Amino acid sequence: MRRCIAIVVALCAGCDSGRAPQSPPPAAPPPAPADATAVDAVIVDADLSYPKEWIDAAHAENERHACQQLIYKDGCRALRTGTVELDVTLDDQRKVASVRTRAIKISNDETLVEKCLLREVPKWRFHAPESHAHELVLTVILADMC
Repeated sequence: MRRCIAIVVALCAGCDSGRAPQSPPPAAPPPAPADATAVDAVIVDADLSYPKEWIDAAHAENERHACQQLIYKDGCRALRTGTVELDVTLDDQRKVASVRTRAIKISNDETLVEKCLLREVPKWRFHAPESHAHELVLTVILADMC
């Protein structure tokens, strides 16, 4: 969802500071002097980040490329569990333009899991960024499902 904040700024030239008016104000304000500066409205985008629901949809659509097969090591005697955060940049065609590791906390063989994700995440497809940011943080969780 795109949220906008309207900021209205009006500058007053020659305003009295703190003195009460001698007569009631006129019905319509007088025209501003030629040297006065006024900005009517400035629109600022408050949130153009890549939407979380699109990230969640990408997780669901690309599960086969999430390295979940690495959870089990040596049967069920050892597990590779934890989280990996990746910085992902998208192009306009839904493809991953670049990916790099932001943080990794995996119980066993962090390097193996990281290499797998850096190889597989570029195969993911995301919702086209449109007017949203092309950068996002992707968190991959490896957890025992038993």
